[in-house]
Amino acid sequence: MGGDEFAILLENTTPEAAQPFAEHLLKQIAESFEYDNHKLTLRASIGLASLQYTLSKEDVIRNADLAMYEAKRRGKNQVVVFKVNFLDIVSRRMQLEQALREALNNQELDIWFQPILDAKNGRVIGLEALSRWKLSNEQIPPDEFISIAETSGMITKLGRQVFDKVGAALQELRVEYPDLQCNVNLSLRQFRDSDLTEDILLCLAKYKLPPSALHLELTESMIAESETEILPTMQNLVSHGFKFHLDDFGTGYSSLERLKNLPFDTLKIDRSFVVPLRQDDHVMVKNIINIGHELGMNLIAEGVETEVEVKKLLQLGCHHIQGYYFARPMPLEELKVWLTEQTQALATNTQAKNSELNRVASK
Repeated sequence: MGGDEFAILLENTTPEAAQPFAEHLLKQIAESFEYDNHKLTLRASIGLASLQYTLSKEDVIRNADLAMYEAKRRGKNQVVVFKVNFLDIVSRRMQLEQALREALNNQELDIWFQPILDAKNGRVIGLEALSRWKLSNEQIPPDEFISIAETSGMITKLGRQVFDKVGAALQELRVEYPDLQCNVNLSLRQFRDSDLTEDILLCLAKYKLPPSALHLELTESMIAESETEILPTMQNLVSHGFKFHLDDFGTGYSSLERLKNLPFDTLKIDRSFVVPLRQDDHVMVKNIINIGHELGMNLIAEGVETEVEVKKLLQLGCHHIQGYYFARPMPLEELKVWLTEQTQALATNTQAKNSELNRVASK
């Protein structure tokens, strides 16, 4: 059907009855094989749809396609049977794609910021920029509209707008907080469809910012899929003074060899490893922290929501924290108020500690 898409017609069966065959096929495809002295492994996603006399052949293929894309959305390497509500999903997706194109043309997407703190002293060490989009009265989930931007090719335009809005915000914020930096998430298509280095350097020049003001985030799954493709651009950006963070660490397929060879400055520990700390299950977090320390990398724990998690992370040697426990994502105007309050609280705490030390010393 295409470069890497195939169709199989099974007679005298139903999608449900064909599912064991499809699952067996996935296992067969996943068996590793040798090619040109390399061991390769493939994965597939399968969508099943029934032939009905009321449907054209185009409708049948469309239905199978929709089921296949749903299998990909669920994490790939799965079998999904077509359901009628998938048509509603497609209809919504088409409407959102058109609305997103208009929103980008009108610069209507917002950037919210989530602070990252040093839990040892309460000092803000940075921010993460997060895209937000409100359509009419509905807040569209970021995963949904970013996925649409990816598949439609709008992600490069969205990425440039993110850089521009983050640059403008940092220029304003760094008047009062000169060392403040912000993490920006990157997409694979930004590496493919644009001169990413030029886009970022133009943003810095426009807002008179040093490379240290922007940290660049990549996900672990993105690295696993496209390491050789994005490495030259990563190295080019590092040569200009930029730092890379590896997001969602521990959820993908990174090997120690890959971590050693790629120019990452910081590992971000995924929330899925932070939550078990509430039950005193710290094996995975401890191992990730040890790996980071062995490789001389910084560490940030994501999705931290409770005091128990904070205390455990500090005990294990990770004190840079991002999560609801300290602050939720917020628009720029709220962030300014939050930063002022945080700075005042920090100054009050420091003053109280100094007073206590002076009192003890005077005794």
